[in-house]
Amino acid sequence: MLFQKLIASLTSIDFFIENFKQEMLELSVDLFKETRTLISDDLSNSDNSIELNSKTLKTIKNLDKFYSEIESDYLDRVDDIIKNLDNIEKVTVDLNSEINKITKAQIAKAGLSDIKINNINSIADQLASPESFKINITTTLKRLLYSHASVGTTKDDLIKNLANQIFVSNSRNGSLFRYVNQVAHDSIFIYERSIEAELAKLINYNGWAYVGPLVEKSRPQCIRWVIDLNGFISKEILPSEIEWAKQNGKGYSRYLPELTVESFPYLCGGHNCNHKAIAINKQNAKIDEIQKEYDKANKELSETIYKNLDEKTKKIFDNLNLKKYEIK
Repeated sequence: MLFQKLIASLTSIDFFIENFKQEMLELSVDLFKETRTLISDDLSNSDNSIELNSKTLKTIKNLDKFYSEIESDYLDRVDDIIKNLDNIEKVTVDLNSEINKITKAQIAKAGLSDIKINNINSIADQLASPESFKINITTTLKRLLYSHASVGTTKDDLIKNLANQIFVSNSRNGSLFRYVNQVAHDSIFIYERSIEAELAKLINYNGWAYVGPLVEKSRPQCIRWVIDLNGFISKEILPSEIEWAKQNGKGYSRYLPELTVESFPYLCGGHNCNHKAIAINKQNAKIDEIQKEYDKANKELSETIYKNLDEKTKKIFDNLNLKKYEIK
């Protein structure tokens, strides 16, 4: 049962985020193709040079209309994040019920609806406002086109720089949608962790199970909490661990709330951290089993769903032949 609930949690949260990044990459491809066509048809002179003139200024000014269909697709994908919140709540509650034996009567007393409303408002403000696509995407491309036209350039050089502005080599984390992906990731994980923190109030817990994968770029605090502390941070040592993370860790930028005992379950290892902090009573829950089953579930998804996404990403780069643009 624990394994299946972890599979459901990873699919609704971790996989959803990677799939969202894949969709943003596909939108990036659409943006690249549309803008490449615009550069060739509307900005280039007969000798393939590009210069700043009235025609160029008018074309750049009207980019918002040019991208209207892509903007509509983008807003649909952002709406998918909001629709997925119900599922995230369900799998997080199910997982906690399995580990901590929380009853339906207890869950009914938790203030989960307020958490959801706050999260929806935050996502809407950052990603789905009328100006969000313009601020996050179109303005960047306008600036690129205007700056190159101002100094004079060639069509090929501009398209090469456009490709480097939009893509990162062989990665779903494209440059253009980096902020969007960051907000999507943090919003989903903070929502899940907010539910975890609220459910923690319902049990007599004595610490936090800190579970999740370690990768090459894992931060010092995450390595310490998973390896050195064997995936369990007791209430007693949490204050000193927070101080250790502040002194020796990474990932807690000025854009995040301060790391404290209260904010720890929300922030975990900081920006883009994929670890989970689950409140448990160590006497009643087996930390080793939770981590073992998590690793097993993550491995199964990596060999199926994630492998499929990686193949999709590679196919996109191969079809576009982006190597010729020297993507970094």
